[in-house]
Amino acid sequence: MRDHSTSAVLHFALHVLHFALPVCALLAALAAACADGSTPPLSPPALPTLRVTVNGRRVLDALGREVLLRGVNAGGRSKFDPFFPFPFAESGRPEQAGDPPFAEALETYTARVAEWGLDVVRLTFSWEGLEPTRGAWDDEYLGRYAAMAESFGRRGVRVIVDFHQDAFASPLCGDGFPLWALPDPAMTPRTDCANWFQGYLGDGEVDAAYDRFWTNGGGVRDDFEAMWRRVAERLWPVEGVIGFDVMNEPHDGSAEVGEWSRTVLRPFYERMATVLREVAPGALIFFEPSGVDAADRVTALETPAGGGMVFAPHYYAAAVFLLGPDAATYDTDADLLPWTTWAEANGSPLLLGEFGCVTGTDGGRRYLAANFASLDRYLFHGTAWEYSTARDVWNEEAFSVTGWGGVETPSVAALVRAYPRAVSGTVGAFTWDPETRHGTLDFAATPGITELVAPARLYADGATATLTGVPGRWAWDRARGLLLVETTAAGDATIEFGPGD
Repeated sequence: MRDHSTSAVLHFALHVLHFALPVCALLAALAAACADGSTPPLSPPALPTLRVTVNGRRVLDALGREVLLRGVNAGGRSKFDPFFPFPFAESGRPEQAGDPPFAEALETYTARVAEWGLDVVRLTFSWEGLEPTRGAWDDEYLGRYAAMAESFGRRGVRVIVDFHQDAFASPLCGDGFPLWALPDPAMTPRTDCANWFQGYLGDGEVDAAYDRFWTNGGGVRDDFEAMWRRVAERLWPVEGVIGFDVMNEPHDGSAEVGEWSRTVLRPFYERMATVLREVAPGALIFFEPSGVDAADRVTALETPAGGGMVFAPHYYAAAVFLLGPDAATYDTDADLLPWTTWAEANGSPLLLGEFGCVTGTDGGRRYLAANFASLDRYLFHGTAWEYSTARDVWNEEAFSVTGWGGVETPSVAALVRAYPRAVSGTVGAFTWDPETRHGTLDFAATPGITELVAPARLYADGATATLTGVPGRWAWDRARGLLLVETTAAGDATIEFGPGD
């Protein structure tokens, strides 16, 4: 009986081995295929949410990967009626009667941002559009604005809700605040607004409007908080919304800017963080220095208390602004060095909320590309100004990367670029050459999947990569425009990538 049992066991073992050897060979072949980046393809891991958190100067996604935000403002045309960056038939403006309905225009507009490979938008909204009459809310406007955020979120594009104002309100050649918030709501509107920015340079009426706001004259600060509560309640449940930019380019009015930054602006942000997080727990708060501070990249403002704060200054090179990008000389690395010094001293992530120039020429493309290269150098986040597709523009500005109907300017070539949107580990350095389309990412790797945006319009023949320092594999996902690199151990690593053969 013992001999029969032994024979049966041996027979069974040989039978299993007969089938196991081909399986092992198959597994070995698959392992070899993974090593050279062909098959099986990797997929980006599913995120439970697009929301992000702050850890020191780093921004992390829901899987703990370091995120670099690269995007665009949407957009300058949102500063005046109907307060959206694209034309649509229901706007009530006669010249837009032949345009597509809102839902169709929206999908066309947001799809393009995703196709460009961007992962964030700074989404302009107007208090004037939301509450044109004190206490009377335009819920249709807010609903359409929320639909924009939802459309971006469905495409994996994160949203920063930006209360946008310049020079306070439209009668002062500005935008943003409702007219009833002015010291004199019945003031005669100015008509020559091409040089609107001069309102920040000692204009008495502009200063008076801000002075009244900061001191809560007429209860306008109270109304401002009520407005933000309403916006946050509606927008925070929207997947993709990661936080709130409390006020675009705040102005000190008649105060001394340094003292005002310390004693008024910083407490203002701390108060608004409390207000917003009552209805939006976990929201990032994007805080800006005075718009005038952006000219020389120096500010007395320090990171407000409360955690989850992201410094969001702007940058416009004076020579480029005055002479245009074709005639001006500039050094974006040198210009932005003070902001990286500030970020290191204050321990906050830095998102360059606006940068750009008059578009339409190749000089605009080169200047915008230089800005993005500096973001890479300093590991800043950034949203370029701006993306609108309407016929008319605000105050004769021509900064949009697209013209009427969405026709692309040369500057789009600077927006469409490679970058690491989610890194499994800690980013050390990233460089990318738009001419050769080769890039290098140095990082302290952890086991997981790193996602490098590599848009298909740049990598028509695919992308290839080399991973050194740690074991892993890579795959090119053409449909998503992603180069995916899986690291299977921790350690210092380098990914070098470029066009395929």
